[in-house]
Amino acid sequence: MSSLTSNEKAEILDVQRRWVDAEVSGNVGRIGHLCTEDVVSLPQGAVLLRGRQAISSLWSIEDPRIASIDNSDVEIAGSDATAVKVARFETRFAVQGDSTTPQPVSGYHVWILRRNEGGEWRVAFFINSTISVWSFYRVIARIALARSSSFSASSLRSVFRSRSE
Repeated sequence: MSSLTSNEKAEILDVQRRWVDAEVSGNVGRIGHLCTEDVVSLPQGAVLLRGRQAISSLWSIEDPRIASIDNSDVEIAGSDATAVKVARFETRFAVQGDSTTPQPVSGYHVWILRRNEGGEWRVAFFINSTISVWSFYRVIARIALARSSSFSASSLRSVFRSRSE
């Protein structure tokens, strides 16, 4: 398996940027277009979601509105067809009619991405959690390996190698 080039990693970071822009602007329809048709998500505290429509409906709630999202400690690994992205996130919400500044919600998210027929990266699976990324490492590893024959356990481990509790 070949590793990702800096251009491929930049393409994935562009998907991340467009996702964040869509969430903050409230244009939830754009989020679905950044996903594969068969996208699967396991949002914390929610049921398993399958498909673009289900993913788009997750962000259709108007209140609380997302005021900002910051991603840090982004790590990307994979091959030319499949990649995994792990990042810390901090989300701030703006609640209508509430003048106080809400405390941020922070944690980790993991994306598994695949190239579509046009060669563009699309999110095929994502999970977010406000717990340590190590707490769900084994679940993510099993899902990644089951969903892609071109993805190896060593690639996934390389994303997590510098993480600590």
